[in-house]
Amino acid sequence: MYDAPRLDWPVAPNHPAERRWVRWAVAIALGALYWSTASRTIQAGDSGEFIAVAANGGVAHPPGYPLYSLIAQSVYWFVRPFMDLRAFGTLESATLTPALVLSLLSGVFALFAVVLLHSTLIRWHFSRETALLASMVFAVSPVFWKYAGTAEVFSLATLLVVSVFWTAARDARFKGSRRSLILGLIAGLGLCTHHTIILVTPIGLLGLVRAFREVGIGNRTKRATVVLSTALAGLALGLTPYLSLLGRSPEGRWVWGGEMAFGELVRHFLRADYGTLRLAATDNGPGFGQNWIAYIAHLPLSFSVLVPMGFIGFFLATAAFWKARRQMWWILNASLFGWVRVFRRKRFNPHASPVTGPAQITENGLDSVGVLASIALTAVFFMPQFFNLRPEGLEGTVTRRFYILPDVLFCFLAAAGLEALMRWEPRVRMIIRAGSVGILAILVLTNVRSASWSRDMAVEDYLINALNTVPRDSIILGTGEIGVFGFLAVQDAYGYRTDVTYVDLNMLRHRWYYDRIATQVPEFVVEYNRESVRVVDVAANLMQTHQVYVAEIPPSVRAFTGPSIYSYPIGPLLRVAWPSEPLPSPSALEQLNRQLFSRMNHRGLRTNDPDTWAARALSSYARTWLAIAGAYEFQDKTREANTVREFAARFIVEQESSQ
Repeated sequence: MYDAPRLDWPVAPNHPAERRWVRWAVAIALGALYWSTASRTIQAGDSGEFIAVAANGGVAHPPGYPLYSLIAQSVYWFVRPFMDLRAFGTLESATLTPALVLSLLSGVFALFAVVLLHSTLIRWHFSRETALLASMVFAVSPVFWKYAGTAEVFSLATLLVVSVFWTAARDARFKGSRRSLILGLIAGLGLCTHHTIILVTPIGLLGLVRAFREVGIGNRTKRATVVLSTALAGLALGLTPYLSLLGRSPEGRWVWGGEMAFGELVRHFLRADYGTLRLAATDNGPGFGQNWIAYIAHLPLSFSVLVPMGFIGFFLATAAFWKARRQMWWILNASLFGWVRVFRRKRFNPHASPVTGPAQITENGLDSVGVLASIALTAVFFMPQFFNLRPEGLEGTVTRRFYILPDVLFCFLAAAGLEALMRWEPRVRMIIRAGSVGILAILVLTNVRSASWSRDMAVEDYLINALNTVPRDSIILGTGEIGVFGFLAVQDAYGYRTDVTYVDLNMLRHRWYYDRIATQVPEFVVEYNRESVRVVDVAANLMQTHQVYVAEIPPSVRAFTGPSIYSYPIGPLLRVAWPSEPLPSPSALEQLNRQLFSRMNHRGLRTNDPDTWAARALSSYARTWLAIAGAYEFQDKTREANTVREFAARFIVEQESSQ
């Protein structure tokens, strides 16, 4: 009778000492790669907020990320005496900055995640060739590599997700109650880092089933009690970092949500400001299936030649589960205290021949159902429900960050397909050994441009240039993550231009943020409105005592000028003025802006991807010059308008293929 292929199987004996130099060589090379492409500057997204939280001990946006925040704060205060930030805001660059420190911290987490992934694949009974190639392809995949080089939580979240696989492996180092305790601990720490760890709940349950089998005391009820109690104890211990947020006060630091009382902490944990099961607080989500299609299109960029192996692995997982379907109902339908040990546990012996029979089928079925259930949970729930942003433009840039966890799942499928191919055709193993270095070199050269942050300084330059444009005690209005988190990092972590106040118009809908601005600017007396914010009212109120500038506001509220106020471009901003103030002529505006631009930082001027925050920052410069060109055209000065448009073209980002 034909023996269906299995997702995992015993492999040849392992000899760690023989390959230790390979591990060290790969780790050093990968560490050097992450270091060379790490961000030295502030980036958009959540990066600026994490830098500010590390510097002032505040609380990040929901769910708070307490584990990452505690580690980042500890590392920041350890290296703070070695930082020299006096050069910030000039054309000179400091050697060690808060942004670089947290970027390197992400690189360390990513390196540990890759090393642990390699070890996990071996413990899931894949060969060393398969484990090394699959883990290294994942390590240099563009999305994982990119967020291994900036101040973000995704590297730490990936490390904890891989830890679940490592602890749940059939040949795990920890057995019985220790396995369940560690699984609970990892689950708690994962919830303190990123809630997407719930997508590998089936893998955690797989580990608990194995822990139940391994506990050698009492009857089934006692064993179930031991496993569940140790798992819950580990979960409670893992959630303790959230206690560090309790009682945090917003005085002098960024605390999302205001005073962190217990009720606010629970609200924070549940992501109530965004919607617990939604990525963003928006109702304009994509059509059903759009994110599935976008993720499938992303796979060739991440796994290259291993993509067909992933689909083969999916078939193998399905086949192994199908063989075990008669035994799996014991597990899938078991009650809380009615877990059943279907077969006697057999410890893995690397020197033994491959195990066959019902015991092996059940183990393969367990691994298969764990991987397949996680994939199903991701595909059926996570992709369509949580991703309520469209997978295109800047929204696509935001959603692609969350492809890392599905990539981990796909990595196991690709490893299974590759392993099966090597067993069916032994010569494939020799080809892989000979060609792995070439495959990885091609992937590195292909992905380095999109993954590297080392020359991406446009966002930090924009923040510096905007602050240098305005006089003392000015107010900048805007929206978006470049502004609210970027200016926060510049002022809180770097201490630069703290006299300027940035007001995010969308954030004013949150009462705690409204109170924060009212404290910083006592003259701010606009009535609080949770549903909408009238930009005219905010600007007119603040213009009574301050000079007001606009950075960026959404199209729905962009037409803020009227009979009471008007605006004109200056630097990367718009100056808001009263009608009584004289409007500068186009020539005066051109002369003023050329003087400003000659003193600006433009270290990260080039980018070929318009769907990036860097391109958005550069577009602010183009807006200024296009507005001046339009003013010249209104006066029929075509030659001057064309000259200004040529200058604006250097800031307009287009796809590389169209250039």
